[in-house]
Amino acid sequence: MPAPAPAPVPAPAPPARYTVRVGDTLSALALRFHIKGGWPALYQLNRAAVGADPDVLLPGTVLRLR
Repeated sequence: MPAPAPAPVPAPAPPARYTVRVGDTLSALALRFHIKGGWPALYQLNRAAVGADPDVLLPGTVLRLR
């Protein structure tokens, strides 16, 4: 009789915060960290830190991911 298959391991939760690096975009970060709602949700969560233009991320900005 074959051994039972191991239970699936859940993906680790994303970190709570992320520091922007040169070349980062909200779209790429939303994909990388599996942000539900994509970049618009990530922007909404971080609008005060990002500012009026979601296309401009300054390196060193600390973003909340959840």
